[in-house]
Amino acid sequence: MFAAAGLMLATPSCKKGENDPALSLSSRKARLSKNWKLSSAEYTTVDVYDWGGDTYTSTTTYSYDGTNMTTVTSLAGPGGTVTNPADVRTYSEQHTFEKDGAYSGSVTDDGDTDSFEGFWAFVGKSKVQELKKKEAVLITFTKTIYSGNTNTYDGESLFPDGYMMLDRLAGDELVVALDYSATYSNGDTYSITGTKTYTE
Repeated sequence: MFAAAGLMLATPSCKKGENDPALSLSSRKARLSKNWKLSSAEYTTVDVYDWGGDTYTSTTTYSYDGTNMTTVTSLAGPGGTVTNPADVRTYSEQHTFEKDGAYSGSVTDDGDTDSFEGFWAFVGKSKVQELKKKEAVLITFTKTIYSGNTNTYDGESLFPDGYMMLDRLAGDELVVALDYSATYSNGDTYSITGTKTYTE
């Protein structure tokens, strides 16, 4: 009875992401403040552009199994569709969110590692983007290492470098939704859709 009463008195964290657990006794900040490693991914990019008066569509699918990233690219045009052989390479990705707002991360692609340091913050509610409070995260870099070259950034008006839409945030699983599209002045378009799943 006492255990049940204690559970009833506990204040559950409100659900933000559509696929969040229905009930959690940890705050959204506490659930995010961990070291997350990419465990799986499925997403697609589509690039539609004009070349010499003809329209071409380049489609690339990405699939990650926890060790290897497999990409397959096809190009469709007036002469038909050509699909390149699958490209399989080792890949890893990790992000660490600290409770004090510090951030660090790294991406290793086919043996080459880039790393990042900076800070993170939840995005507020937005009616325009139909975002709930704390449904997305902004990441700002203060230090990056690309190909062995170190870059540092400072100032109160640093602009964000990354954006994560949190489709699901559970105690041991983080699912980031990829949903972006762009239409350029010349009529070309680009889009990316899919998900990346991370585990603690």
